[in-house]
Amino acid sequence: MLLVTDSIYPKTKRHIEKIRSLIGDDRLSVLLIRDKGDPFFQRTGEYLSDLEVLIEEVDSLESLYRFFASNTTPADEISVLALNQSALLPGLAVLAVLGRSFRPGILESCDKGIMRSRLQPVPNLRLDHYVVLGDDVPPARAPFEPGPYIVKPCLGTSSRDVYRAQSWDEIRRVIPLWQGSCKWLPDWIGALLGLTRPSIGAFIVERFIEGTEFSVDGWIGDDFDAIVQQKLWTFEQPFFGDGLTISPPACSACLPADYNALKTREDNIVYFARSILEAIGLRNGVFHIEGRECRSSGALRLIEVNPRAPGGSLWRSALLRMNCDLELMDAALQLGYPYPKLADAPAKHVLHYPFYAMQSGTLQDWGGLDGPFRLPNLKIDKVATLKQSFYSDRVREEAYLAFAVTHDDTLEALLAQGQEILRLRRPQILQNPLMGT
Repeated sequence: MLLVTDSIYPKTKRHIEKIRSLIGDDRLSVLLIRDKGDPFFQRTGEYLSDLEVLIEEVDSLESLYRFFASNTTPADEISVLALNQSALLPGLAVLAVLGRSFRPGILESCDKGIMRSRLQPVPNLRLDHYVVLGDDVPPARAPFEPGPYIVKPCLGTSSRDVYRAQSWDEIRRVIPLWQGSCKWLPDWIGALLGLTRPSIGAFIVERFIEGTEFSVDGWIGDDFDAIVQQKLWTFEQPFFGDGLTISPPACSACLPADYNALKTREDNIVYFARSILEAIGLRNGVFHIEGRECRSSGALRLIEVNPRAPGGSLWRSALLRMNCDLELMDAALQLGYPYPKLADAPAKHVLHYPFYAMQSGTLQDWGGLDGPFRLPNLKIDKVATLKQSFYSDRVREEAYLAFAVTHDDTLEALLAQGQEILRLRRPQILQNPLMGT
């Protein structure tokens, strides 16, 4: 069995432990796929040092063929798993080399341009958008008005290179500065998937929706289950990221005036998400769908579809409320194993909050995240390490340090816990002027 990844993350260890809880033995290797000569590639084996797992590294089509040629396991007995967003397309490339078919809807989900073309025939899902292929210049006249607009890479992840533009002229100035500066997918992976360089470097432009952001997290197979996690606010500088997030969602009558409320009921938002899955053909797997409810009209609009468990520790807050570990479910659905279920009673109200590196520098101490805590249900998941450095380009995306997850029996008590979490002393990052260059 191969777990495909593009880097060794702290979550890689968690994924391995969950996979082994399903398969019951050590028939597992990590296939580390990267771009040949990538100057920013880092392999952090310390995360897996106590797992005794074999890490195989490939950086080209030739090295992938060599890996399979030297492997004693017959090709038809190799299972391939990709559980995080940046590994999904490399995972499909590995399946292509093995001569396997793809799960329907995965490629459509990963490429925001392809996904929106699938939604065009459905009136209530259709989105005004424009795709700028690599090296193209946006036209002088906007194909739809007015702004503001959101510009983002079709194959991007982690809010990297997501930009809010006030006018079409601003888009015409910004996109040429970005084109060719980032590679969101190695060329050899794109070639295996039939994606050419112009589409790999493409950007999508669409209207920015003023309103409340949410995610729909769940799984679809023989059955279907999903919940909504509502973002009480979002960061927009220096990146797009989450603030306090709660589930189930709440309306304005239940929330303080400075929090984003939702008008649409949870079951209607879940129905909206399932309609999107139907439109793109994703009928088996775990999903994390992000959307916004328009503040002026109350209409629901899609941001993106991710065919994997929610990021950060949203998998944990979803677990508390759904009684289903979506990371474990993701592996089970891909492998055709029985659905894993837990016996504990679901929590009534859950909360998730990420701590980000908001400036470049080196993580010196964990501040109040080392406890002790007055909140008995609070769980802190740390994903960075002390002395870890964050450069200026890294803090322009979601540079996670840690996540706080808690639950309570009432929304009022949950929001009070949220205020306690916000008052914790933040992790300290020591600035270094050289890291801003």
